[in-house]
Amino acid sequence: MKKGYLAASLVLAAAVASGGASISANAAISTKIENVTIDNGAFYNDLAATDYDESITNVVTKKATKVYKKAAKVTISAANAKKADANGDFVVIFTNSAKETIAAVTANAADLSVDSKVKVFAVNNKTGAVSLVNSKTYTVTAKGNLVMVLPQSSDVTYTVVNTDDAATIAADIEATVVLTNSKKTLSVGDTYGVAFKKAVDKTNFKLVTYGTSKKSVATVDKNGKITAVKAGTANIKVTVTLKNGTKVVKRIAVTVK
Repeated sequence: MKKGYLAASLVLAAAVASGGASISANAAISTKIENVTIDNGAFYNDLAATDYDESITNVVTKKATKVYKKAAKVTISAANAKKADANGDFVVIFTNSAKETIAAVTANAADLSVDSKVKVFAVNNKTGAVSLVNSKTYTVTAKGNLVMVLPQSSDVTYTVVNTDDAATIAADIEATVVLTNSKKTLSVGDTYGVAFKKAVDKTNFKLVTYGTSKKSVATVDKNGKITAVKAGTANIKVTVTLKNGTKVVKRIAVTVK
């Protein structure tokens, strides 16, 4: 992906939202559309998130259960790349039999050479917000095709990027995971719910687990509710597993008086 491509993708997303995209899935374009049903393994690896840490005595185990029932198997071909603009950017819109958009994908021709490895992000057509889709790395086939299974959506435009740029974008997303409070003082018997800042895009979250370093001082349940037990200090560990598999760990220093 060339410098500035993400910005270009946002423009393309706006074009898709307004119906102004220049490429559609019709007979002139070699696209393949197939409705499929997938289990959570396709987007969420089965995860028993114990996240064990010797300092954590109260670990919550939870399994990801979200299932996408509607997905689209889409294929971007070499023919699509030939439709690229002067910057190498192009967009392919996939429709169902009723001509409804089920997926729109932007890419840059330079990122789609044979054996190239890419990742996919979603760009909100209204806000331009970029979010994670899954942890997969896709490889362009020997025939120059890129095959992906993506959740059907007319609200986002999927953006294909090379792995180097993907790492930069993912790091920026990870940096946005911030708690409302990193310190909290409570009285015995008080409770407090772990919260993230309003700006945090929770669509990037796959799983959140909680643990405490000293359950005799403060406990935390599977929903992030902290309860002050007795005077002392304890660290509450918040582990956010993102859709790309990255774990972001945050801690709250709790003082109980």
